[in-house]
Amino acid sequence: MEEDAAARPVAGWRRLEDAILEPLLCSPPPAFGAEARRSLFAGLGGSAVLGLEPTEHYLNQGGTGAVIQAVAQLKELAGRLAEEQPMSYHRVIAPALMRRAREAAAAYLGASPESLSFVASASAGFYAVLRALSLEAGDILLTSSVRYHSFDDDLQQFAQERGVTIRTVDLPLPITSTAQILRGFEAAFAEAAADGSLGRIRLAFFDHVSSKPTVLFPVDKLCQLCRERGVPSLVDGAHCPGLLHWAGEAGPSDSVEGARLDVMRPDFYVANFYKWAWTPRACACIYTDPDAVDRWRHIASRKLNVTLPSVARGDSAGMETEHIYAGVYDESTRDYAPFLALPGALAVFRWLEPTLLRSYCFGLAAWGTEHLAEAWGTAVPVAPELATAMVTAELPERLLAAATRLAPAGSDRAVRPWHASIVRHPS
Repeated sequence: MEEDAAARPVAGWRRLEDAILEPLLCSPPPAFGAEARRSLFAGLGGSAVLGLEPTEHYLNQGGTGAVIQAVAQLKELAGRLAEEQPMSYHRVIAPALMRRAREAAAAYLGASPESLSFVASASAGFYAVLRALSLEAGDILLTSSVRYHSFDDDLQQFAQERGVTIRTVDLPLPITSTAQILRGFEAAFAEAAADGSLGRIRLAFFDHVSSKPTVLFPVDKLCQLCRERGVPSLVDGAHCPGLLHWAGEAGPSDSVEGARLDVMRPDFYVANFYKWAWTPRACACIYTDPDAVDRWRHIASRKLNVTLPSVARGDSAGMETEHIYAGVYDESTRDYAPFLALPGALAVFRWLEPTLLRSYCFGLAAWGTEHLAEAWGTAVPVAPELATAMVTAELPERLLAAATRLAPAGSDRAVRPWHASIVRHPS
């Protein structure tokens, strides 16, 4: 009877989902470029709501992704369900559909559903892991100079409060190869082994695809490097669903198997679906390696609100999240709609033949980088094999000077933070 009660809302949602998506998925995908923008992202760049000046192109998909119109309709539909049957929605319907969404996310990323839990953003997952660390004065967190810049102030405050050291692997521009990145981390571990501090490194965290500058990291090899040294790894994969090729993509143009988290085996991996996979915003997940308990001696797993085995009890310690999936935790203030739209968003993404789409976008980005470098007389700061559909260009000095003149009025102390928000300096 309980299985029937859980199956009914899933079957009902599938029918509603099909009604919205089938007209789209039964037609040929649009041509990439202007046709796809017009047909999939109706209203993008418009001016109807606030009467603002219309814009022609949206290029900051890595900041926050545009949502495909049909997927936005799924989110709106979930909101209607919540209002029609509030108690049934939060106690029966949403938990069943959340389990379905978690299974879809796990299949896409190549992991077991039990190893994934949803969070609002990759940053939320990142901070959840940091909060779960049991640290003492003298402990070390290892990271790289190519990390998400918005973490920096919080990391410094965290280090001061806990009395720990942030040890940074310097990766100066230009970054010319995967080997350069690996050598940097190998040297950091070798130095720690030599000075006796290797055992004090409680966590190593690094990007899969960084944002400023944009670099594709050799994450599988870096995770292996950490495992060999008994150091837990946390990978910031904020940009990676959709941007990179994953196991759950299936299409006639795929010739190689995509990435799998259960092969890559980071201890923790955080990822956003709302950037390059076009889901509604606040749709992200955190992965935990189910076989890595022996490396979590300094991670208080009970503080993590995710599906995480408890070192002490050997069972699931992410009780709040697990109770949501089980339908026995009544949290009526949560908005599940972005997650419930995820399976539909992945279906639309596969329909567009992501390998071909990725090739198109990567080619445009590479052309743009080369065009700017030639026009400005600057170098390309990241090797082509480490580039994706997000790219980094080096600004000429004259443009930096112009930016200074356009900065908000005030002292140089006010200008520097303004620069930092738009430009990453090599230093």
